[in-house]
Amino acid sequence: RTTIDMVPKSIMLKLVGFAKKGLQKELLKELYNPEALEDLLKESESTVARRNECKKMIDALKKADAIVSSV
Repeated sequence: RTTIDMVPKSIMLKLVGFAKKGLQKELLKELYNPEALEDLLKESESTVARRNECKKMIDALKKADAIVSSV
């Protein structure tokens, strides 16, 4: 490889690295925004409903296990 080939590649590498750092900084700033954080952590209604169904199923399985164990 010659120096002529490596110069454009090294310039692009520096530019891409600089852009990546700047973009990452902006994304993290938006991610940890206190106003947006509440919306990001909010669970959907379907997730809440599914969790409640799972809790009911666990209770039913524990009761069934207790009945089977007592027999």
